[in-house]
Amino acid sequence: MLPARGRAQNTGPSFWRPATGALGVTDKADGHAAATESPPDLVPSSRSTVRSGFDDPGRARELLAPGELVADRFKIETVAAVGGMSVVYRARDLTTRERVAIKVLNERDPISDQRFASEAEILSRLSHATIVRYITQGKTRHDALFIATEWLAGEDLGKRLARRGLRASECRVLMRQLCAGLATVHECGLLHRDI
Repeated sequence: MLPARGRAQNTGPSFWRPATGALGVTDKADGHAAATESPPDLVPSSRSTVRSGFDDPGRARELLAPGELVADRFKIETVAAVGGMSVVYRARDLTTRERVAIKVLNERDPISDQRFASEAEILSRLSHATIVRYITQGKTRHDALFIATEWLAGEDLGKRLARRGLRASECRVLMRQLCAGLATVHECGLLHRDI
């Protein structure tokens, strides 16, 4: 099935983490492609769904500079992706020396804050080889909310498909992985609104 957690290098937060090498792909490609697509699309099944707002990438602004420390632990390296509500940075965890992804909310209002906090809380409850690993959350020195997750390296599915389609056997492997992660989400009483 999937490799044990921690075997793949990290490039960015995403709720889904494909198996290393299963499709000729290691995990995520450009550092955070999935985050710009939909988190927090996992919502408690007892609540109505909310739109995450990555619909206008031009609205996001850089909040952190390379070399800046977040929570006295994460050293920012570069911007990995920009979304309508947040910016994702590749950073180095000075405690573990591992690369991490720091997702920073770039707009502060009560609704955005609540959604971002809900995303962090939900992600912190999930544990599966196909779901990105939550590390911590907090505020930057600029008072912006952040979530730190493992960094996933590799190629995202969209880029992979643009380069070369998937064979039927590769689709089956991918679907088994997706369903296994989704089962974990459902066992936690959550629904993924894109599925």
